[in-house]
Amino acid sequence: MKKEEMRRGLRSLIQDTARELEKTEKNKGKKKKPLKKKPLKKEAEFKEKVNVPEIKVKNGHIKIESYYYPLLNDFIDKIAPHLSSAEEVIYHRLYRLSFGWGRSTCRVSISTLSKASSLNSSTTIRKALKGLINKKCIILIIDDDKNKPYDNQVGTLYRVLLPHEILLKQTHDGVSLSDVPK
Repeated sequence: MKKEEMRRGLRSLIQDTARELEKTEKNKGKKKKPLKKKPLKKEAEFKEKVNVPEIKVKNGHIKIESYYYPLLNDFIDKIAPHLSSAEEVIYHRLYRLSFGWGRSTCRVSISTLSKASSLNSSTTIRKALKGLINKKCIILIIDDDKNKPYDNQVGTLYRVLLPHEILLKQTHDGVSLSDVPK
């Protein structure tokens, strides 16, 4: 397919999506006909409430207004290709648990990571964490296996590094990552 045809196809897809979202916005207040519900497959059932984000469309651009965390493009473009799939899953989870709550640190246990991710093996999770530490994507601050936490919180405390910190090999406050022990 030629580049111009691909561009037209993508532009058409974006416009169709924007039109559908605009229709959804217009129909929010109208009564809807009940749909025949098909039972969900067991794998697709959710135990918890599903948060539906507020989505706005302006000039063909889609903007998600709620229930998300921003992830910098450099992570996907420059860092993720150098991580194993398990390391990427764990980084995303740690990123959500830290920056998703407005902090750069999070305290989490192996069992919590297992429950909150697709990784069921504690060995795989430990290897992924060790890989992220060795690649200077996260910094281990308090190891729960070695030092029992003084505040009765369970889990290991990690400092999650932002993509620019990983790429520049220094924290935003100027500490060189080469000075951080593994």
